[in-house]
Amino acid sequence: MTNKFDEILKKALNEYEREIVENTEQISQKNNRLPLKKNFRKYVAAAAVIIILIPSIFVGSNIYNSQNKVSENEILFEEKKEMAKSDELEGAYIDNLNITSETLDFNKTIKDTEKLITKYKGKVENQDISNLKTENTGRYATYFIKIPDEEVNKFIDDFEELNINIISTNKSSYNVTDEVENVEDNLNIVNTKLERLKELLKEAKTLSEITEIEGKIQEAEAEKKSYEDNLEYLGKEVDYTTVVLNINEVTKYSGTENINEGFSKRITNAFKNSKIIFLRTIQNIILGFITLLPFIVIISVILIIVFVFFRRRK
Repeated sequence: MTNKFDEILKKALNEYEREIVENTEQISQKNNRLPLKKNFRKYVAAAAVIIILIPSIFVGSNIYNSQNKVSENEILFEEKKEMAKSDELEGAYIDNLNITSETLDFNKTIKDTEKLITKYKGKVENQDISNLKTENTGRYATYFIKIPDEEVNKFIDDFEELNINIISTNKSSYNVTDEVENVEDNLNIVNTKLERLKELLKEAKTLSEITEIEGKIQEAEAEKKSYEDNLEYLGKEVDYTTVVLNINEVTKYSGTENINEGFSKRITNAFKNSKIIFLRTIQNIILGFITLLPFIVIISVILIIVFVFFRRRK
């Protein structure tokens, strides 16, 4: 009996120890799984946060950059607008250009000049062409032309390419910005005055009031027309450059001698000039003799008659 009981007890103890060991292993495995699950969830949550934040960061940066670009563009646009406005105000200039030139072939230069005026949309306001030649001067032409500002430089370049000698070029500019602003301000005042007068005309009841208001309206409209015409004139003057061309016919270009030429060259030029002067002097003497020939003939006849008469008397 005793041995059988001992065996049963020993078996029960072995089973109990095995259960304890198994339970301990299971508990340890559970404990090990719990941190892994908790860490895995943390990792998943962190990854999700990063995945969500990264696009938002890029989107936010793009929005910020686009906003910056928009704001920068707006600033640049405003700056350009202000610059354009200031340039418009400061750019109200009336330009005048005066060119004096010489030509050896007067007729060809006149034809070429008029072709250039037509080519560059110029308007001839006045021209004076003289075909009269004298002993000391040749023919001349003067043109007062309006050339569009965008074409004036091309016109001058082509004119200087003609067979001419430019003696002088003078340019002047007159700022009419203040004048334009004053006219615009006065025009706005007149427009406001007209609107008020028209409102008063609707409210007028008596014939005298209507007549008086209509008279003032006519005066204001005439004043408005004057300001508008002035603005139109200034606008045309600003958009065009007034070019005055003086073309003189000569037999030799002025200033063609080089001041740095040597003495021998200057002597040669002096001989050439003296030859020209001598020939011109002979021509003038001949022309003068021909001009005085009738008087010389008459005086000679009278002297011969007087001489014959006194000789016969003696």
